[in-house]
Amino acid sequence: GVGIVRGLGVSVEAATDAPDGRLRVESGYAIDPCGNELVLGRGAVLALPEDGERLFVSMRHWDRPCSPVPSTGGESMPSRIEEVCVVALVDTVVEPAIVLAQLLHTEGQWLVDPAFVPPRLRCCSTGE
Repeated sequence: GVGIVRGLGVSVEAATDAPDGRLRVESGYAIDPCGNELVLGRGAVLALPEDGERLFVSMRHWDRPCSPVPSTGGESMPSRIEEVCVVALVDTVVEPAIVLAQLLHTEGQWLVDPAFVPPRLRCCSTGE
């Protein structure tokens, strides 16, 4: 399946250094539509924009090229690939990203939409 397995709760908090507050995503684990494991070990904090009406909190897998080394052709090539996940605020969630929450901008502040239900995976340990 696809979705949140554990954690990845989303909240909006007031902040003196960010006039429109901050978005906090708790640590957790999810699986995207391609079967990639998305692990957010320490959580994430993002500044919220001043304007807009609706945003989605998304998470996606990214293979990040690292440690370039020279190749025989003279060009540099990555010596390894680091698997990371990217948390972002977007207008539209495009697969293979998954959506963690929907934010609504009402009365001059951002709020997590309590009516929005993100995809969640259910673990079954009944032995069936």
